[in-house]
Amino acid sequence: MKDTYPEYLEKLSSTSGVEINDLESFKKAVENRLDFFVEMGCKVTDTGLVYFPNYVATDKKADKTFEKILKREKVTEEEYIGFIGNMYLFLGKLYKERNLVMQWHLASDRNINTKLYKLLGLDCGVDCVGNAVDGPSLFKMLDAINENSGLPKTIVYTLNPSNAEQIGTITSAFPNVCCGAAWWFCDHRRGIEHEIQVICENSSLGSFYGMLTDSRSFLSYARHDYFRRILCNMVGKWVENGEYDAEQYNKRNTVSLNGFWQFCTDEQSKGEKEKWFLNFPEKGEKMYVPSCFNNSFGLLEYKGILNEYRKPKAAYFAVKKMYENINNEKTR
Repeated sequence: MKDTYPEYLEKLSSTSGVEINDLESFKKAVENRLDFFVEMGCKVTDTGLVYFPNYVATDKKADKTFEKILKREKVTEEEYIGFIGNMYLFLGKLYKERNLVMQWHLASDRNINTKLYKLLGLDCGVDCVGNAVDGPSLFKMLDAINENSGLPKTIVYTLNPSNAEQIGTITSAFPNVCCGAAWWFCDHRRGIEHEIQVICENSSLGSFYGMLTDSRSFLSYARHDYFRRILCNMVGKWVENGEYDAEQYNKRNTVSLNGFWQFCTDEQSKGEKEKWFLNFPEKGEKMYVPSCFNNSFGLLEYKGILNEYRKPKAAYFAVKKMYENINNEKTR
């Protein structure tokens, strides 16, 4: 915890108009500022701390830690980690409620050369790749947020590629979570190719958001073309080697089911008997597919049957016609 943190809290209090004297008021001030940025058009958030929390402290314990901070008392590493975990849980809920993208940048160490840091200050070029984030810590935090409020759309980046495969499998186990692009020290050909390969092997290339940069430098945009060339080269080789059939969609009859569907829970399993696919109940809700109804409608614990039909029943009649055509060909 930095010695200047109390001064930061004073600025936050002044800017938010909230007197910060405990954890509850601190969270209120943070929420106030977040809403300000949302009103200004903010869509994406970013968190990148050196210490990734391996557990979530209760509000009571986190409040005691925050009280120590306000009094400028020494905080143990365990107390600090628990406090950070509590804030991750809190922020995840805020992001979910406001439909914000949550980004986590992992495994970086900052300002490791003390002499240069004191001479030149922050961002003077003495940062480095940090230790790989512990896998269980990552999936326990994702699981805690998922259990508490449901996960917002989440992108996880790692600066240390040594456990990229592990992170790839972890992100694939949760809704709305995916791996981000190779970044910073990994933003080179080998790093980009490795990250794309990890995503293809553990998820799908179609779920990858691709290249991005937070740089304000116009010259930085050349990196996007660099990434595009590397990606096209990889996919091109797969096609040439027969590993990916570029003409597969021209060789088979396909029906796209993407679009707005109506969803309705069917706790009593009566939808098929009552032919909901012909006369959909008025209580149905609309959502775009593909997506996850559990998160969209707050049905994280739903265990019944979920009937899903699209109006004007395109899917039902398209599939029916497809099988009719198949049967007709067999009888010729």
